Amino acid sequence: VPLWLDNLWENMHGLESEFDCLWGANVYLTPSGSQGLAPHYDDVEVFVVQTQGEKEWTIYESIEETDELAMEPSMPLPKERIGKVAK
Repeated sequence: VPLWLDNLWENMHGLESEFDCLWGANVYLTPSGSQGLAPHYDDVEVFVVQTQGEKEWTIYESIEETDELAMEPSMPLPKERIGKVAK
């Protein structure tokens, strides 16, 4: 695990240097055949890298007509607050 964390730190440092802004990392482990998170939106730009296994990712269109980033993340969204599947 320490070697993996060192590699993660080195990658984060490289991204921060390249883009001149702070980056953060979250790691999620989801068992096969299960859903990791309920539909939600984040309050930050998100770049996803899946390193192992298979998952079906679903990205939805926004139902709110705004180009502004949310000021805080959402809780799991009820079905009526989920937009159409993005193409």
